[in-house]
Amino acid sequence: MLLADCKADAGFEAFVNRFMTECPRIIQRNTIAFFGEKNRQQLQCGSGVLLEIGGRHFILTAAHVLDLHSSHGIPLWVMPDEIGKRVISLDGAVLFASEMPESRDRRDDPMDAGFLELPPQIVSELLPSKEFLPLRNIDIRDPFRARSWYMTVGYPYEVNLPDHDRRSHTSTLFAYASWPYTGERGMPPNFNPGFDLLVHYMRNDSTEGDESVLAYVPEPPGVSGCGMWRLAAADKHIETWTADDIRLVGIQHSWQRGLETLRGVRAIHPLRMLALSLPELMPFFQLDGM
Repeated sequence: MLLADCKADAGFEAFVNRFMTECPRIIQRNTIAFFGEKNRQQLQCGSGVLLEIGGRHFILTAAHVLDLHSSHGIPLWVMPDEIGKRVISLDGAVLFASEMPESRDRRDDPMDAGFLELPPQIVSELLPSKEFLPLRNIDIRDPFRARSWYMTVGYPYEVNLPDHDRRSHTSTLFAYASWPYTGERGMPPNFNPGFDLLVHYMRNDSTEGDESVLAYVPEPPGVSGCGMWRLAAADKHIETWTADDIRLVGIQHSWQRGLETLRGVRAIHPLRMLALSLPELMPFFQLDGM
């Protein structure tokens, strides 16, 4: 049965339970939490996706997360998943970001995306618990069909409050599965369907399988820069679905609070920006159809 044709029955519930169990665990391997320093204390400040392109290693994230360092001079770290590991300094990483608007306000930047190229030492510290996503696992032409299922996966501040007395941090992942938003509560300003992705983000959502119980859905600040992933396409037969069908389609950068949606940029746009910045990587992008 196609996902678009599914009804609420036992077979569909089993399918949903399967990918809600499998997908966050897989996506977490490619997702990283950022920490910045304020008043000599480290605070979780964003999320990113680890990418490998032509043997080089990058973090793709929101430009406004990188602005903490480039514009405000705040040191940045990332957190591996190994219990007891320290945060890893991003000193030595090379930054590429979308152009800052004349207003100096990233809300006026339709892309709001950027990359850090990581030196080998940082890569080696991350690899025991993390993986770098290859280009083949990015869908730059996702049609964003109304009945396809998407997941936004990042690290909200609300569930990653530091314990400064014990000098400890957490990088607790939050994964939210939802459908594309198609204007049910209005549209945000300057929406461009060729550029933007919108998904529902309902903080009063119900628990899966029991609509009478509210789920815990945190405020999303801190997920900025995280991946927007297609779990299953509307034209996919659920009987043949596997975790290999997961594809990165965009990078989340803002929360449209009044519309109860998350907004992101389609992945092709920051990838094009990186290809223009590093023309020696162009053959690898062309091999993957960009």
